[in-house]
Amino acid sequence: KPVAPTSDSEDDEIEQVAAVGDDFAYNMNDNEMEHKFANKDIDHSTPVNTTTKPSSSSSSRTQHSYCLICYTHNISHYRSILPCGHDDICAPCMLRLRYLDNDTQCPVCKASNDVIIVDKDNLNVDELDASDGLAVHHKKFNQYELWGNEILSGGHPDNNGRFVYKEDVGMHFPRDVYERVVTPLCGYACGMEGCTFVNEGDSYLNERDVNDNGKRTSNNNQQQQNTREVKRRLTGIKALKAHLRMEHGMTLCDLCVDNKRNFVYNLQRFTPQGLKKHENDKQEGHPLCEFCRPKRFYDIVKLHEHLNKEHYKCHICEKQGKPNQFFKDYKMLEKHFDRDHYMCHDAQCLAARFVVFENEIDLRAHESTVHGTTRRDGGTKIKLEFR
Repeated sequence: KPVAPTSDSEDDEIEQVAAVGDDFAYNMNDNEMEHKFANKDIDHSTPVNTTTKPSSSSSSRTQHSYCLICYTHNISHYRSILPCGHDDICAPCMLRLRYLDNDTQCPVCKASNDVIIVDKDNLNVDELDASDGLAVHHKKFNQYELWGNEILSGGHPDNNGRFVYKEDVGMHFPRDVYERVVTPLCGYACGMEGCTFVNEGDSYLNERDVNDNGKRTSNNNQQQQNTREVKRRLTGIKALKAHLRMEHGMTLCDLCVDNKRNFVYNLQRFTPQGLKKHENDKQEGHPLCEFCRPKRFYDIVKLHEHLNKEHYKCHICEKQGKPNQFFKDYKMLEKHFDRDHYMCHDAQCLAARFVVFENEIDLRAHESTVHGTTRRDGGTKIKLEFR
């Protein structure tokens, strides 16, 4: 389920602390599998379930029974099978990499894998792992018979012939896992407790359509004649936002949605006051551009990209060890040049812009060599001050 919405009555002075996920040992019932796929904060403190001893029949069952990313024990029910042969990554971690981060590389060897198969282990299968030579109980990628976007054979007997291909991430899922877990996770259902809005079809929103070029008149009768009820067709995230606003008085953070902080189903739903508090949070909030208020950015990296692209930085301050001195436009930067540095006031240099120096000696040398002049007042001496 998505994170519970923030309450308007929360004390503003309470410091927000990121919750640490619980330590789970999965025996793979349905609820545990769904929690694993949806879990945001995974505890890495316990790499293997220490309460369950590995089978003495084969040391490879312990060696290849936990995910290399999240260390979840026993990935035999949702193993990601890659063409490069590194198959010790669970499907939830692989789905996050490919869906949220658009990363199709293998986390181990960095090979790009266009297609991945998610399947169960089969104890009747004994294959040798290429990396360590130990026996594993799952087939390799090349042992599956693929035809286009379909798997014709090679899967676990429980899944054979019942795979679903999710094209945007390039992953084949068993149909039961896809329908029960992947579809809700990657969809735009409401997620609020007790709400049955699944957002699988078209949604329609009632609006007031104003005729006469959108102008309203002071006459109420005429105004009613010039307006009519219309229904606007919405799908996907737009339908979810409209539903949350109209039915629950809640909203989503657009920056978190656009930058894929998490699956939309898992993103926190906010009240208007809660959204403001979220945006201003020092840890998980979104920094504000002081020049473009109220425009915000996802993180400090995005903010710096914006500042470097849309605004101006003082390169002299950068050389003097004062980085990130930004100004709204060149007019403000030019005032800074004239006030704090040594700017050439020749008309030609003013038109060229950015003709500024760290010290007066460099400025006088520039005036003499470029403009053939000395100081503007006709003198040739430079005033020095010793402190």
